[in-house]
Amino acid sequence: PSTTGTWVKSNNLDLSAYKTAATYIAFRYVTTTASNSNAAEWRIDDFSLTNETATASVPNSNIVFDETVLGSTSPSKSFQFTSSGHGDITINAIGDFEISLDNISFVSTVTVLASEATSAKTIYARFKPTSTTAKTSSTLTFTGTGLQVNGPTLNGSSLLKAHTFDLVTWNMEFFGNGT
Repeated sequence: PSTTGTWVKSNNLDLSAYKTAATYIAFRYVTTTASNSNAAEWRIDDFSLTNETATASVPNSNIVFDETVLGSTSPSKSFQFTSSGHGDITINAIGDFEISLDNISFVSTVTVLASEATSAKTIYARFKPTSTTAKTSSTLTFTGTGLQVNGPTLNGSSLLKAHTFDLVTWNMEFFGNGT
């Protein structure tokens, strides 16, 4: 990377497959010393290793949908999550967003069976505006036995740029571009 100081949270990692008396954890950073490598620093902060019986890895990213005309639906976007030891996982979407397990049937609430959540489970989301607004946001919630976390934040707009006043373009056309 060309910049430093950017922290990236890695979430929970399930290392149960490596749980033996002969397992060691090490951190290794490899880079080149070439002048054009833009090697950035690498740091570890707030590291902990615990013996958990239940784990979950739920992304907390932002998913931004393209402008969507009122009364239609956006193309879907997907993300993955995993969970182990929390039973069936219920995912809720609020407002103008819908979710799906198969990218065909979209609803506001889906339930992922515990057996399906242990490996990366793909969830699809889409924006289906019910009113015209410049920006709509909603955060998905994930619940299970002993689990209640927020997932990705979904963002959409049903106010098309073509229906707004573009002040910069208008000023350039009215006053000229100065050349």
